[in-house]
Amino acid sequence: MREIPIDREKLEEIEIYLLNNNLNCASKTLKKYMCYIESVFNDSEMNQKRINFKNRKCYNHIFDVIQKVIKYDVSDNKIELEKNIIIAILHDIGRGIEIMSKSCSTTANQNLNHTKLGIEYLFNNSCKNKNIYDFLTDDFKDDETINEIKYAIEYHSTYTYPEKLPHSLEERIKSIRFCDKAAIMDQFIDSGINFFEDVLNINKEEFVKQEITDELMMFFINKKCVNRMELSKNNLYTSMAHALCHIALVFDTTNDPRLFVHLKNINWVDVYVQQFPIELMTDKTQNRFNEIVNISKQYINERIMVEK
Repeated sequence: MREIPIDREKLEEIEIYLLNNNLNCASKTLKKYMCYIESVFNDSEMNQKRINFKNRKCYNHIFDVIQKVIKYDVSDNKIELEKNIIIAILHDIGRGIEIMSKSCSTTANQNLNHTKLGIEYLFNNSCKNKNIYDFLTDDFKDDETINEIKYAIEYHSTYTYPEKLPHSLEERIKSIRFCDKAAIMDQFIDSGINFFEDVLNINKEEFVKQEITDELMMFFINKKCVNRMELSKNNLYTSMAHALCHIALVFDTTNDPRLFVHLKNINWVDVYVQQFPIELMTDKTQNRFNEIVNISKQYINERIMVEK
């Protein structure tokens, strides 16, 4: 598996934007984050792990999320924007710990949750010495800001989040969820990656032999996200299931309406599916692929119409 380099151009663009707009706390957060992730990858045991596509989220994915936060921001003032950028920088910080832990061989370490790890790392030290303080300037260390950052990180990737939240906090959570999901789905149609090598870790010859099982198909018929854990228990979480679970992300009931517009505008479903050698698969699998595409695109259109 090849190494995917840090996108230095994007990093520089973000650094310049933060500098030009006097977003000093976000600048500090980004610098501290990069130092933290570098320390993870400088660990001698991690040299082989760093080339895994998933680890790309520690760098390039974060840059993509930050850029989307800036692009789609509707905050009333600079402070609110800066908070959202800080959240974008830190929301996946637990992946560093996850990657280090998964270099061990224990089953427990294989099932670690990067969000929980990030929360523990940033917020679970003694009250007077939380790690989060190292990433912030003094004017962003008040309890309200700290709690907002914590909640947004904690619920950035869950399928549900608490009801009756303060409006400002709910909007902050929605913002990071939208930008994170959009960046995740964009990366799967990125021409700079080799989809089979970098994402699925399987060659095309092996992939075309797999079928879309009845169990996997039912998630799309019922318009539900693919339950990886459920399939894994029955040894049904194959590379095909992994590939299709990305499409099923559209069925997440907490998706921000802006995501559906974004996906339709870039013709995401069709572009994503074009990466597969469908013509080499069985007639049954081809038909199911077509059905999945139609169901997913129809669902996106329906959600856009509902929001109108």
